[in-house]
Amino acid sequence: MIPPANDASETHCKFFSILENKLYKLELPKVQGKLLRGSSYGWLVLSSNPTTSKEYMVMAIYGVVSDLAFCKNGDKKWTLIQQNDQHINHDIISHKGKFYVLRNDGGLWVGDRTSLPNMTQLVPSLPRTILNYFSLVRTMSGEFFMVRKIHELEPISRIDHIYSYKTIDFVVYKLDHHQGELK
Repeated sequence: MIPPANDASETHCKFFSILENKLYKLELPKVQGKLLRGSSYGWLVLSSNPTTSKEYMVMAIYGVVSDLAFCKNGDKKWTLIQQNDQHINHDIISHKGKFYVLRNDGGLWVGDRTSLPNMTQLVPSLPRTILNYFSLVRTMSGEFFMVRKIHELEPISRIDHIYSYKTIDFVVYKLDHHQGELK
């Protein structure tokens, strides 16, 4: 992806194909004035290698509230994934043509070419604590782990009510795909 110019009025994203030496311009709904982010090197994640599969897709986390959108090979625009709750998408990884989306409540959702824009909750939300950050890790052998970073607020100035985050613990869970649970 070509990073957008400082022009907040843009409503599209540009992607450069090294293989085709071609620039693509795709409309991304609600991108105007938003921050694009995601995992693994920035803004988006591929479902498969475009040089070996014509069935590839791209998924992006974008915007202030971390919305999700995807685009299949050949699409002219992005498709939004509607989420009707208050949870924030923290991370995306892909494996064997499926996208795994980890949310700020620890819930893990999965979707593929046939199910999107609908996603299925693979792992339910974890018990709520105040300050968590979650990341997904996939090993070379295909195992999935979720890393939960637990913070607490540490006062810097009690008078001005200024605090910093202090990491107090990490918890690592292994995903059991068959049971749909973390161990």
